[in-house]
Amino acid sequence: MTIFDHLLVLAFAVAYPIAGYFSFQRLLARAAAGETVDRSQLYLRTGLGHWILFFLAIVAWAAAGRHFDTLGFGLRLDTTFLIGVVLTLAAVIVLLGQLRHVANADEEMLAKYRSSIGKLSLMVPQNGNELARFYGLSLTAGIVEEVLWRGFLIWYLAYFMPLWAAAIVSAIGFGLGHAYQGLAAVPRV
Repeated sequence: MTIFDHLLVLAFAVAYPIAGYFSFQRLLARAAAGETVDRSQLYLRTGLGHWILFFLAIVAWAAAGRHFDTLGFGLRLDTTFLIGVVLTLAAVIVLLGQLRHVANADEEMLAKYRSSIGKLSLMVPQNGNELARFYGLSLTAGIVEEVLWRGFLIWYLAYFMPLWAAAIVSAIGFGLGHAYQGLAAVPRV
């Protein structure tokens, strides 16, 4: 383990979530003051920050000569993989059903959905351009956060605790990293 590994964990698991929390608070204050929220720029900046951290982790990993399987880039066609495929397909089917339900919702139902997410509605796309960028950010988060939090951080923490504990601490940290959504959302995240 190198000093860069320690700094990277501090950056993505401590500093980045704290900065995100305060950035969201500033966004709320600006919106309350009547400023227009530029969601496209928000998605772009957030995605860029994610990719910078991702590439730093990949460079550090490669420079140390580590195997990429540990970060989750390996493929083993075993029972665990097949279970993962089945669970992923089930989740996709559920999400597609939810998407179809929302797509067919009337304006009253959409307003109800928006109000149910509270302050996060500021970040919900409002047009096709924003939606395309939001999809890009979602894809980015799916890749980058998995590699950093489920790959790099679990590997890092496993030096200091059993693997099962490292996985739990990583999951808790990941939830807390999304505390800007409200403490009630942390367990769901």
